[in-house]
Amino acid sequence: MVTVPLMKQIESLQNALRNKERVWEQRETDIIRKLDESVEKSKAFGDNERTLKEQIFTLNGRISNLEERLTAALFKSEELTNNLQQKQIEMDLMESDHKLKLKTLEEDRKSLRVKLSDLESHSAEQDRKITQQKDQLETIKQQHQQSHPSSKHDQSNRHSPPSPSQALGIALGGSRTSSPTPSMGNLSLPESIGSIPWNQMDDDAGSNSGRQTIGGAPLLHTTSLLENLQATLKQRDGEVYQLQWELSRFQQERNVLNAEISNLTAELDNIREKSERTAQLEEDFQQLQERYDALLQLYGEAVEKIEELKLDLVDVKEMYKLQIDDLLRQVAAGRKL
Repeated sequence: MVTVPLMKQIESLQNALRNKERVWEQRETDIIRKLDESVEKSKAFGDNERTLKEQIFTLNGRISNLEERLTAALFKSEELTNNLQQKQIEMDLMESDHKLKLKTLEEDRKSLRVKLSDLESHSAEQDRKITQQKDQLETIKQQHQQSHPSSKHDQSNRHSPPSPSQALGIALGGSRTSSPTPSMGNLSLPESIGSIPWNQMDDDAGSNSGRQTIGGAPLLHTTSLLENLQATLKQRDGEVYQLQWELSRFQQERNVLNAEISNLTAELDNIREKSERTAQLEEDFQQLQERYDALLQLYGEAVEKIEELKLDLVDVKEMYKLQIDDLLRQVAAGRKL
């Protein structure tokens, strides 16, 4: 009678033990599965960590390279900007100087044109006076021939006045010996204009018929001075053209410098864009670093949780082992009774 209830109790305990073992085996299976998953996650975290480290190393190298290039580009840009400003100042000074010279030459050219026009007018007036003097000389010669027809040949050889061409030649020779033409190369423009014998030409125009041929000398002076003034005007025109050419060349250089400024500005904008990209990369790197730190923290927590689960599993195994041993001892003790 005593044995039957004890056997029932033992069977009940065995059934309960088997149920508990199944439950604990199921829990152990779940824990092992979770442990495997945690190990897989740990491996994945390790792979991600290595990948992130490689990316961080690559980004650090690229950032260092970009910083070096940015520093060199900024230094070069500053140097080129200083050189460009210096050249711009020099070019502005030279352009102002050439514009001033060009203005002075333009004024001189206008003055020379006015004086040349005056000389041409005066030369035309002198030509008209010489023509009148020649006509008067021909009239006097004809009157003289008509009043002395018997001694026409002798008197024409001995006493007749020289022809206009001979008188002009005599006047030319006398003018070359007595009053040489001033040299335009050694005189300035006011001195050249002032050296024209206007009063002498007017006095010669009002003299008698025997001295009327002297008017050729002022004409020669006027013609020579006119030619010299024309040569001086051509020389000044050449200087004006030379300065205009230099001004055009400086404008071309200025255009080249402006193009270089545009290129440097574009390069500087490119450098600034790269700098902004570098700042963006640094920000991305900071975010990756934060994510990396968060993943490390999660990995550490997962490792700690796995260790805790392992310890809990060991404790549960020990506890069930103790309970099983206790039940076995109780069963053995019941059988002895």
